[in-house]
Amino acid sequence: NIVEIEKGVARADLPSGDTALVLAAYPGLECACYEIGYDFVDGSYSTLHSEYEECTTADGERLDVNVEPNGQSYTSDPYDRSLPCLYKNVMGARAYASLNAWGRLTIDTPAEIIALSKFHLEKSSSIVGATAPFTYISTFMDDIVTGAPFNWEVRFFDAKGGTIFEVNLQANTYALVEIEKGVARADLPLGDTALVLAAYPGLECACFEIGYDFVDGSYST
Repeated sequence: NIVEIEKGVARADLPSGDTALVLAAYPGLECACYEIGYDFVDGSYSTLHSEYEECTTADGERLDVNVEPNGQSYTSDPYDRSLPCLYKNVMGARAYASLNAWGRLTIDTPAEIIALSKFHLEKSSSIVGATAPFTYISTFMDDIVTGAPFNWEVRFFDAKGGTIFEVNLQANTYALVEIEKGVARADLPLGDTALVLAAYPGLECACFEIGYDFVDGSYST
């Protein structure tokens, strides 16, 4: 039997009253997906209701929020990471199978992944020292993330052109993990370089980066 039909929409397409209700309860809420749900009850569709999915609160709590058809009340639950809404719309395992020997995608990166990565970079630009606008370069994948088959590693040039920023998202939750900034060796802390060279004298590297880890809703040192 049919239970419901859900339609993916932009946040602006949801009733403004529903969004105001949710934001009053969870200020600063950010969500990966927005949907309008059409419930099928007693042989016909009920009044539509709004769904806010894979959301993160300002405190780092992750939940789904559904506004009741009356627009006056809502329910919230921890979101199910086993089948995220974005994961249903992008290539997932197919993308992971489409990598070259260096871990770079050989098929087009899903537009949702690029847009979400750019959103995080824009939001964090003052923290990581990036200058908008950002130009997409390419996407790699990392398969060593605990609890996930890979990371999306989405690379951009900033407006200065010569600096590469890489936004890392978890594979099956699309949560922000880290933003990495390409730098010169001289830009790294002297103590860090001394420590590494003491262990590996004469070490030469192709790239140097500063990583900003995103943990519990904020960036670590």
